Amino acid sequence: MWPLYGIDPNSPYGFVCGLSPVFGIVTTGVHLNIYTRDTNDIKDPKKFCIFVARRSDRKSTFPSKYDQCAAGGYQHAGGGFGEANDTTAKECLKREVKEEINGSLRAGWLEEVKEASPIQFAVLRDERWGKDFLGAPELGVKIPFDLEVKEDPIFKPNPDEVDSVEKKSVGEIVKDLLDHKFKPNSALVMIDFLIRHGCLGDISPGDVLDQMNKMLKKHAIVNDLPHWSDVKS
Repeated sequence: MWPLYGIDPNSPYGFVCGLSPVFGIVTTGVHLNIYTRDTNDIKDPKKFCIFVARRSDRKSTFPSKYDQCAAGGYQHAGGGFGEANDTTAKECLKREVKEEINGSLRAGWLEEVKEASPIQFAVLRDERWGKDFLGAPELGVKIPFDLEVKEDPIFKPNPDEVDSVEKKSVGEIVKDLLDHKFKPNSALVMIDFLIRHGCLGDISPGDVLDQMNKMLKKHAIVNDLPHWSDVKS
């Protein structure tokens, strides 16, 4: 169940997340980018290595596609769908790390993550989402978090969620993006990461990135729920 905020911000309702496109509900979720630097050239972001998760083939949506190491939507307890009650982005992130990679990160990682500007998106569902609600709008806000690690974590993926975690160069990530190997909204978060950190200098020459950045509209900070009262049109 996901929390649904309406007229009374202090009394969220619970709703099944799969029904959000039917009613045009805007969902909110978190994504964790984990990366490390080249020890021989720590200042060059084009030499970052990024850890990405391959989604389990048991997943009902986008099986075996690449994803961030941990990602998911806010949860609301009730209805037999779990007991979590996420009220902040970091609460949600902590739970997702525990559920998807079995808490593989070192102690204190939650204090080290850096939150980036949330990303607002809209897309029409096609066959990649499965057979349900084709053509319905998928509306959401993604909250990216970045975690730089000095040593490669020993990942312990939950097989129901994640098949494996792979370490990839920026060039490999770009190729996977172009080959549509990422889950769509996770691809958006990854592109945002690459742009924010200046990882694409040699891959996308000219002023293309500057133009893209000017086109991006920064979303209001999303942390404590309910958050929509803070969004400025």
